Amino acid sequence: MKTGKGFSAGDRKQKAIRKNAPTQFPVSTSGDVAATMPWQLRLGNWLQSIYRQKDVLWLLIWVGSLLLVWGWNSLFLNQPAFEKIRIGFFHTFVIALLVIILSAIFGWLFGVGLYFLENYPNKTPYLLTTFLLNIIRSIPQIVGILIGYVLITLGIQQGVVENTSTI
Repeated sequence: MKTGKGFSAGDRKQKAIRKNAPTQFPVSTSGDVAATMPWQLRLGNWLQSIYRQKDVLWLLIWVGSLLLVWGWNSLFLNQPAFEKIRIGFFHTFVIALLVIILSAIFGWLFGVGLYFLENYPNKTPYLLTTFLLNIIRSIPQIVGILIGYVLITLGIQQGVVENTSTI
């Protein structure tokens, strides 16, 4: 039912509510706006800030997945098997942590060492160290090529690869 200037009574009521509604959240006596915001808005702001920080987001996804799998295993796995999984996870975590720490230490030591060897008047130690580091870096490529040769040889022996000229 229209009244007045083309607005219904419900429209006028909504307009009055919007007019009297505060445009900002009230500030607490300490001046902290977040303390007086509704929890839904604070949660939304927190989730948006997490979404913008991709490293934190993926860390939370990883930890959440680990907790989900741990909970599932604790509910449905027998105790001896669950104990082996816990010990295996702990050992894997410790090994990964040691790899990170040792890689950082060795990287720093070799970086500083190469810096001083590069400025050393005799270039032989610098060239020898660089050569050894290049050999160490090429080990994964060498292992990959050897594994490829083994797989090709097994394929030829089992008849999977019939024409050797294609290799």
